[in-house]
Amino acid sequence: MYSCEEKYTFIEKQVLAILKALSKLKHYVAQSKILVLTIHLDVKSYIMQGDMGEGRPRWISKILKYDVEIHPTKPIRGRQKNKKKRMPQWQRSWRKRMHQGKGL
Repeated sequence: MYSCEEKYTFIEKQVLAILKALSKLKHYVAQSKILVLTIHLDVKSYIMQGDMGEGRPRWISKILKYDVEIHPTKPIRGRQKNKKKRMPQWQRSWRKRMHQGKGL
């Protein structure tokens, strides 16, 4: 990321990431419908906005060359809560014994 890109807002960084991904994969996604899933609905409104700053018109025109659909998704939460379920059984029992002070 360039130093000027570090000053962008979070939404601008996401739009820029979409643009970079599309430009990198343009040979694979040409003439295809592209579904972009993001946790922020503001990305869609940012692209569809009328008033634009300096570099945004170029970004928008490049993104709109592709058949892109942007849909919001729910953020993933509770990963730590399911951490024990992903642990092997021996590790869970070992941690339980260590916590109770029984040791090995």
